[in-house]
Amino acid sequence: SALFRVLPRQSATGLLPFLLLPCLGFWSTSIAAGAPARLLRCNDFNDAATTRACVVAGSDAPLPLRSLDPPVFLLDGTEFKTWEQAPEHRRTFHVAQNHARASDDNPGTEDRPWKTIGRAAAVLEPGDRVLVHEGLYREWVRPARGGAGPRQMITYQAVAGGRVILTGSERFGGKWRPSTREGSPASPKAWMVDLPQAILDGYNPFARENMPAAEAKRMPWATRQTGKFPYAAAQGLVFQDGRRLRQTKTYGELGAAPGTYWVEPGGRRLHLRPFGDKDPGTAAFELTARPFAFAPEKAGLGFLRLDGFTVQHVASCFPMPQRGAVSINQGHHWIIQNNVVRQVNSLGLDIARRPYSRPMPEPPETPPLAGVANIVRRNRFLDCGICSMQGLGIIAGLVEDNASSGCGWHRVEVYCETGGIKLHYTKHALIRRNFVRGTIDAPGIWIDHSNANTRLTANVVVGARSRCGGIFFEASCRPNLVDHNIVWDCTGHGLYQH
Repeated sequence: SALFRVLPRQSATGLLPFLLLPCLGFWSTSIAAGAPARLLRCNDFNDAATTRACVVAGSDAPLPLRSLDPPVFLLDGTEFKTWEQAPEHRRTFHVAQNHARASDDNPGTEDRPWKTIGRAAAVLEPGDRVLVHEGLYREWVRPARGGAGPRQMITYQAVAGGRVILTGSERFGGKWRPSTREGSPASPKAWMVDLPQAILDGYNPFARENMPAAEAKRMPWATRQTGKFPYAAAQGLVFQDGRRLRQTKTYGELGAAPGTYWVEPGGRRLHLRPFGDKDPGTAAFELTARPFAFAPEKAGLGFLRLDGFTVQHVASCFPMPQRGAVSINQGHHWIIQNNVVRQVNSLGLDIARRPYSRPMPEPPETPPLAGVANIVRRNRFLDCGICSMQGLGIIAGLVEDNASSGCGWHRVEVYCETGGIKLHYTKHALIRRNFVRGTIDAPGIWIDHSNANTRLTANVVVGARSRCGGIFFEASCRPNLVDHNIVWDCTGHGLYQH
């Protein structure tokens, strides 16, 4: 049931808060505070004391918490507090790809900088910061370690005033020839080229389906889509002079419109019709060649900061697993701020406790603090194929002042994993002041399943095109608060709960 009520501490703005009340009984496992290693499922965090014990953990001493300015309260009357403190940097290193003396053999100083961000990721220690200067960095950055606390974070920071782009694509050329396909009429104005082994050996997204059948088995609601387009389409994206081409289901569709491509089975030959029917030899083409732009290979790292980068052109898979172009890989106490994530195949960012919703209980290898107390703020997400960000298990997270536009262009709403913002199993979280515009077959903000004491406030959703509508709050049997949001010009519902 739902009840409209003006709550204490709520300013008189003329908008009534929307209070989601429990509709069913619910059980939870009793967990002693300060024992995060014993937590077996996201619902163990329903208890506020358990969640707080995890938020202040992760360092040698319990973390001090402070109020937001002004203070913000959750539905149960508790104040949402943050662990964040002013950073202190023990050492500062520099990466400057375009510097005349740049080399990964250098000491990483400003006058003798490193050439790649990956070099910094291999050596940074708690309390270190790397300043990355202007450049186009074609690499997957894999932090080797995390920080040791709020004042000993490891910081990756783009230098202000420069364009620091981290891309998952590679330039490619080749011997273009008129497109032919045995047993099919030739597609007029289409060309074909063999994909370069030097770029794609080891990881070829053009040979990988968006939703492999083995992964679909983890999602009973999605198995009916197995083998269909675009679920069975290639993960790889193609860009011409910076513009993304559209992948077609069949070879014959290339003749219908310019700006399209089709991938032969096996993922080694590409057929495309350029934008403007341009001679491909005179255009600049790029292929996505990496599944991540920034992601540690080791799960569970904490106290990392990513600040000010532009991330683009990443060949991520459809969830599940939930893996974004930027991935915390089950980390905790991250700060991801002031970044732009654009033109990626699937998710822009994952901030999850776990990449899969099953099995339950959680696998034993789940890091104890996975998904705890991450902060995502002031980022822009543009044209992500599935969703700007996802997270399955958002424990005391803060998601604020982000903007999402044009997400969901794969048009797979029936797959139930799309959205401008889509978060699952949120516990004692604050999601506020985000702006979502123009989702395509995707809800604006989707808060999915088993949420507890989460507040969704002061968000704006405009032009969401979805059967579920602007804000979708799903399958939650404990109290949550949705208040002071604006939903404008959306199809489907304004606010939808089931």
